[in-house]
Amino acid sequence: MTLNELFADDHAVSPVIGVILMVAVTVILAAVVGTFVLALGDEGETPAPQAKFTFEEDGSDITMTHDEGDPLPRDNIVVIAGNGTTVTSCSDGDGWGATEITAGNSCTAEFTDSGTIRIIWEFEDDSSSEPLAKFDYDHS
Repeated sequence: MTLNELFADDHAVSPVIGVILMVAVTVILAAVVGTFVLALGDEGETPAPQAKFTFEEDGSDITMTHDEGDPLPRDNIVVIAGNGTTVTSCSDGDGWGATEITAGNSCTAEFTDSGTIRIIWEFEDDSSSEPLAKFDYDHS
């Protein structure tokens, strides 16, 4: 075997280069797809705030108190009575504040029926809601 024949035998080089190029293309493609998928995951809705409420009954009046947790924008909170109606005002004035409900704020409202009071967080775009608290009462 001569020196020219040794260097002229290059049949195995093409498949090796092909495999290396395929692996490189696969890695780059996986990186691009992974970046795209992870970027979409960050665009979800922000979670509902965390808040704890307590309820106190005094006859047909029930006082709902924000005990602890995140401040709640007033426009995002809905109180639903047991009969399905929405509580729009507090009988003790504006106990929850005009724009924000913070720990220590309370609202007293009259509930003459029986059922479950639900305090609901509604997202800004009204696409969904999440319950924050509920209280069963019986005024029958």
